[in-house]
Parts: sequence; C-alpha cells; structure tokens
Amino acid sequence: MLSTVMEILPEILQVLFFSSVSVGLSVGGVYIERFAMTTFQAGDTALAAWAAVLGAVVLAFAYHLLQANLAPTVRGIKNRLAR
Repeated sequence: MLSTVMEILPEILQVLFFSSVSVGLSVGGVYIERFAMTTFQAGDTALAAWAAVLGAVVLAFAYHLLQANLAPTVRGIKNRLAR
C-alpha cells in the first residue's frame, strides 16, 4: 500500500496545487465581480464594465484550470487505485 501511495504522490501534490490555485482564482474573481457591482452602483460604469470583464476572465480561467488539469489527474488517480 505504501508503494502505491508513493507512486501517486506526485499526482496527489499536483491535485493539491491546482485545486488551491483554482480556489484562489475563484475567490479573486468573485472579489473583482463584487468590486464591479459596487463600482456600478456608485455610478462609474466604465470602470465597472472593465472590472466585470476582468472578473469574468479570472473566473473562466479558474474553471478551465479545473477542467483541463485537475479532472484528468483525479480520474487517473482513481483508475490507478482501482487496479
């Protein structure tokens, strides 16, 4: 069992890294979107629109990071442990 864990340790570390980066990007994107909403409510629509687009891009990148890197790695770990 220990050898199996040692074989998949790099993949587990990769999952931890990508999940923490994705969570950080998601929190940052939500914060930027919140800033965009309060800026829009204050009346500065140009800055609010810019911030809303930036927040959407950050959230989309976090989602892409999850789908492109994290999901296949988790599937690979599950397949290796099932054997």
